[in-house]
Amino acid sequence: MSALDPAAIIGEVARRHRVLLSPDDPILVTVTLNEVIVARAAERVAELVNGAADQISAAAAQQQESARQSAEVLITGAAVYVAEQAQKAADELASRLRDAAAAEVARVEDAARRAERARLLAVYTAAGAGAALTLIVGLLLGTLVSR
Repeated sequence: MSALDPAAIIGEVARRHRVLLSPDDPILVTVTLNEVIVARAAERVAELVNGAADQISAAAAQQQESARQSAEVLITGAAVYVAEQAQKAADELASRLRDAAAAEVARVEDAARRAERARLLAVYTAAGAGAALTLIVGLLLGTLVSR
């Protein structure tokens, strides 16, 4: 606390008001008391301002942490959502591919069954033709021999 200079106060009062004060004048005691009270009040205000600044800093740090956590939740949520959507799309594509493959397998199996039936028909037809030819040849030979 800087003390007021009594001689400076006495000089200033004399200059402004044309009143001479002595160093032991009660008004100077009042000025000193005022100086002490104002200095203590200024110290208290400084303490309150410093406390408020500390509270503001703590609140700002808490807000920053809260914002970081919120951002983390949002980013994680978005990543989970994107992963779920990608998984759904992959599952749907896999299902469509399985369905298409199953349809193609069924078509190929049907074609294989028809080909097997056609082969058997060809074998039976060839066997029938062979039997008919054998019968015809036998009949012709029988006719030729019996004559």
